Amino acid sequence: MTSARIPADVRSRSVGVARYARWIAAAAAVAAAAAGFAWETYVAGGSDSYCYLSQAELFASGHIVNLQAIAAIAAWERRTEAFVPVGHVRAFSPPGATVPMCPAGYPMLMALGRIVGGRAAMFAIVPLLGALAVWSTFVLGRRIAGPAAGALAAILLAASPPFLYQIVQPMSDGRIEI
Repeated sequence: MTSARIPADVRSRSVGVARYARWIAAAAAVAAAAAGFAWETYVAGGSDSYCYLSQAELFASGHIVNLQAIAAIAAWERRTEAFVPVGHVRAFSPPGATVPMCPAGYPMLMALGRIVGGRAAMFAIVPLLGALAVWSTFVLGRRIAGPAAGALAAILLAASPPFLYQIVQPMSDGRIEI
């Protein structure tokens, strides 16, 4: 369709949206991060989040195994399995040791946050990555269908209930556990 067939008022609106699309997407990203920070969960609410948080704490302290002292001194066979925390498995050595069973990428980012800014900084990773997801949605949408489409896609992601639910959880995957 040529621009001559598009009414002038529609053309001027689309040019206006395109001019401000970057700012609209940036505002959506900031709003998503603000929602994540405002309603952030600073605790482990399940096996996955506990696995991520404990692994991040281990990495930040320079360790990769969690020693269960009581498991090392218990007198029965398979004593370590009796004391394995949720989201962990028995380590091969030393006796009584466990290791987190979750992927290490997200806990590494959390550990970096812990080292740089303390325990509370570990929980800033998800809202910051959420803002990056909103901005990346804009960039991808802009590339595929233009600036207005990119801005709209960023707004829709930032307002999506599943996205908003996940942006306040110390999680790294898209699964929604209700």
